[in-house]
Amino acid sequence: MEKDFSREELYDLVWSKPKTHLAKELKISDVMLGKLCKQLVVPRPPRGYWMGLTSNKNKHKWIKPPLPRIVTINKNFSQMVEAHYKDRYKHESRSFDSENLEIQISPAP
Repeated sequence: MEKDFSREELYDLVWSKPKTHLAKELKISDVMLGKLCKQLVVPRPPRGYWMGLTSNKNKHKWIKPPLPRIVTINKNFSQMVEAHYKDRYKHESRSFDSENLEIQISPAP
């Protein structure tokens, strides 16, 4: 993945468009985007936020919270995405050698 941006840029992106649209642009799932926001302590719009913006009723209800201060994080966005996929597929064997049948099968998680 070639996208690298800071926590502040992720915060601005999350509040600029719906999570599903942003995830499609970043070529990741919306669930993974939510997990990354949770890891980086980036507040996300609440449920109904985007629909509430189009409504004239209760417009004052939707307030963008400030980005909370946290301790520095050593990973950038690309490293976090790669770590997520490595962790997700660490038990999965994608290379099968039909000649060597003595390979131990890893136990079920």
